[in-house]
Amino acid sequence: MCIRDRTREALADDRTQGTDIASIPELRRYSHLVSQVKLSLDNGGQVFEDVALSRGPAGRLYQQGVHGYQNIPRDERKHHLLIDGRPTTEWDYDALHFNLLLNRCGYPCVRDVYSTVLRRLGIRKTTARRDAIKKPCLISLNIPTVRGFCCYVGRLPEYQEHLKHLVKRSSLIYEALVTSYPQLKSYVCTGKHGAALQRQDGAIMDEVLETLAQRGIVALPEHDSVICPREHQETVRQVMVQVYQRRTGFMVGVK
Repeated sequence: MCIRDRTREALADDRTQGTDIASIPELRRYSHLVSQVKLSLDNGGQVFEDVALSRGPAGRLYQQGVHGYQNIPRDERKHHLLIDGRPTTEWDYDALHFNLLLNRCGYPCVRDVYSTVLRRLGIRKTTARRDAIKKPCLISLNIPTVRGFCCYVGRLPEYQEHLKHLVKRSSLIYEALVTSYPQLKSYVCTGKHGAALQRQDGAIMDEVLETLAQRGIVALPEHDSVICPREHQETVRQVMVQVYQRRTGFMVGVK
């Protein structure tokens, strides 16, 4: 079997045994503010009204329960989620984990790792193909071997549907990634850096949320994205950029 149990464990999104944010000093103001908001969906879909967040073992914040806002499909969340009855905007950091690694090597942030890999493969970009290549690229940061990566990616539904007829061997995706970004070769498919990257992006998110809370703005974390009331979207974008720069010394894109 080419993927060991420890590989699956490294890829698992472990939300168990979380720490309630009310007990986290770095989120004191935020935990008070977010406990007062109510969530809803303007299309009548089901979502827990109250926000109950806890910190997972790797440092990220998770909403508790199967009907939490983080379990809503992205498109539905993007178009229908309301905070206290107000429309929302969702901001994403550009290729956060890849950029954190590039910064660690002394290189500036890039805008779109995934489109670059598609170009290296000679594949014309479409939304479906970019989405399909994104998952293998992210998996490469958690899986411990190149062989395991190739075996895992070869079975992905996204690869089967959108890429297999264009990329005959899944190993070509690994080769395209490390050829496009040779400075990352020592980080991908080693299984050594995924947890540390989650802790780092968790610390960035903590500072973003607490900084906004101190300005009276409540926002919601979704991995490396921030959901906020639409009227505060520009302030939130600026804070995300400023916090990242303060922690890494580099500018990053937010979209």
